[in-house]
Amino acid sequence: MGLESAQAWAAAALAVLLICLVDSGHEHGALDYMLFLPGSHAGVVLVALPCFVLVQRALAGASRAIILLFALTVLSMFSDFLTLVQIVAPVAAAMALIGWELPQLRRRAAVIVLAMSAATLMGAGLYFALGRSGIVEEGPLTSQLMSMLDAAKTYVTTLPQLAAAIGALRVSCAFAGLAIGLALSLRAILARRTAETLPVILLSLSASAGFLGPIIVGTYSDPALFRQQLPYYTMTFIILVWALARILRGRAWLLAPATAALGLLLVTQDVALAWKKPFVLNPSFVRLADGLEQLPADLTLALYWEAKPIYLGSRRRMMVCQLAGDGNVYNWIANYGLCLEGLKRWSAGHHWLAIDTSSSENPAESGLQGLMAQYGLPDRQIDIEGRRIMLYAWSAKREARVRDIICRDGDAFRRAPPC
Repeated sequence: MGLESAQAWAAAALAVLLICLVDSGHEHGALDYMLFLPGSHAGVVLVALPCFVLVQRALAGASRAIILLFALTVLSMFSDFLTLVQIVAPVAAAMALIGWELPQLRRRAAVIVLAMSAATLMGAGLYFALGRSGIVEEGPLTSQLMSMLDAAKTYVTTLPQLAAAIGALRVSCAFAGLAIGLALSLRAILARRTAETLPVILLSLSASAGFLGPIIVGTYSDPALFRQQLPYYTMTFIILVWALARILRGRAWLLAPATAALGLLLVTQDVALAWKKPFVLNPSFVRLADGLEQLPADLTLALYWEAKPIYLGSRRRMMVCQLAGDGNVYNWIANYGLCLEGLKRWSAGHHWLAIDTSSSENPAESGLQGLMAQYGLPDRQIDIEGRRIMLYAWSAKREARVRDIICRDGDAFRRAPPC
């Protein structure tokens, strides 16, 4: 990435350690662990870095780099459409600058753009082809779209909440890294030294796309969609370390002891934190699960933020099916098998179907109206731990109705047997 081999490895290790350091031990949880979750889209960063290296090698005339770049882009695009935003688009913009600045490299730059464009189309085609075939599940491409202005307003109003959740230091470093990267990129472009500063230009364009993409497209309708921006909050650290390595070009030996010291600090801190009391589930969910088991409830339906805590509170014994606010099954990050097994138990046991109508995320709101519209009036209503629970006795007609709700196809998911 524009550094000598010794500098590059030390800088990469330092960047990884910095990403972990600014979050390690934070009371809201480890964002560095979140990066390993598929829904966090951080895989785009892991793919972007080797892609950017391959772009540099392809510009230098390595034909094999084009083949590897094509294959990597196809696989990445198939896995995550943010590849288009954070890898393909930044490379295309950078190659346009290279072609404008260095006519002798226009042909190579054009080949790179064409190869990545073809790979993008192939990756997307593979995704849709396999989705239609049923081999893999094809989810929705977008969630709740809104205007760019509304998405930007949502981001600005939730930024304090975001900073509290992931740490003000991480947010500050992210914006500082982007500012430094953009400043270095702009200076290089004006000085017509794009090729020399290509690594930081690619990183800055990619980080900018990761930050602005969800806002421009209008998918940033909810703070939870911050996960689409997680790559931005990691890539900017790489920009900071890259800039530091460039400053220390004549004193690269400083990076190695700095990396070792930071690694030792992290290990020491993690060992100290290991002695602290681990995270404990809210006891009210344990008592709620105990109450539902005593009824007994063969199948429990609960809203998104309630289903998993109830399931864990029952020590994974209860069948808790996750619902959306309108009463339909919500399969996002859920175990659909719990719905099917719970339905089977209710059909065999003829005990209670329990529906938790409370919402921890929005206490003032509940899914009561949507739930009543779907499931009808309950036979009983009880209160457990301050939560309203609707109870439905078994009947063949009611079972058929619930089975229809659980087994119907939604916009994003197709049901599997026995439904």
